[in-house]
Amino acid sequence: MKLKRFVALDTRSAMQQIKATFGPDAVILSSSRVDNGVEIVAAVDFDETVLTANAAIASAEPASQVSEKQASSMSPLDEMRQEIQTLRGMLEIQMRGHTPPQAKQPLHALLIQKLMDLSVSQITASSLVHQIDPRLNQQQAWQKVLSHFSDILPIRNLQRIEEGGIYAFVGPTGVGKTTTLAKVAARFALRFGADKLGLVTMDTYRVAAQEQLVLYGKILGVPVCVAQDEVSLSRVIRQLNDKKLILIDTAGMNPADNRVSVQMDLLNSRLHSISTVLVLPATSHYHVLLNAIKLYQVERLEQCIITKLDEAITLGGC
Repeated sequence: MKLKRFVALDTRSAMQQIKATFGPDAVILSSSRVDNGVEIVAAVDFDETVLTANAAIASAEPASQVSEKQASSMSPLDEMRQEIQTLRGMLEIQMRGHTPPQAKQPLHALLIQKLMDLSVSQITASSLVHQIDPRLNQQQAWQKVLSHFSDILPIRNLQRIEEGGIYAFVGPTGVGKTTTLAKVAARFALRFGADKLGLVTMDTYRVAAQEQLVLYGKILGVPVCVAQDEVSLSRVIRQLNDKKLILIDTAGMNPADNRVSVQMDLLNSRLHSISTVLVLPATSHYHVLLNAIKLYQVERLEQCIITKLDEAITLGGC
């Protein structure tokens, strides 16, 4: 496995560097904010002899230099085409007859509508767009919007979990809790060793749910403990007190199920220092996600992991 750290002004620039260096098969291991932008650690399994000189050069170039080259390479004809595209978009907004009231500039109205078409709320869209210089063309303005969007999203580095502790993965049915937990467990085992990892399942409702995590545990070389109530959970945590990281898989249930509150009260017990990780799918409707967040909100909710991004038609619901 080849690891490399990429530093760029924003996430988009860093991802371009990663793609140029490792190609589409790269795996993102961590992402964090640094003084001069963002830092992403990526990895890939490959034969180093297949790396091209162009990819190596591209990865070494600062993000600012890359963007400057792209900007300077635009011909007058390309600039004219972008201007025409911007004007066409503004005209379409005017013809629709429902210009967002917050937009005083035609370009802003175009951008707000474009975000709303992606299921971004009008309030969020307006707050993003009002920072954009209305003198930019549509493509430049859209890139600025995406950059602002990336900057305001608080992305938690998974290294926070890998520092150790007890984490319970919670969320509705079918969101990918067990699979996500297994991915985190695999990364931790590769970095620190399987002997430092403890796996626990509390999913005693779903048929064959325990077997799924047990299978992952066998692959990693980690035995899986089962906890059904507060007594057994306390006993299991005591048994695993020599582990650096303990990951707990919980039962997926309808957020309206009364058992959700019972499960969350158990995890939030003062007897244990358990942090919760809420797992939600990008494919769910905005209001469904809000309802899940409300019902799963607990005192030690550590972070949220969004799954099924590759299945989502629009990401505004996130």
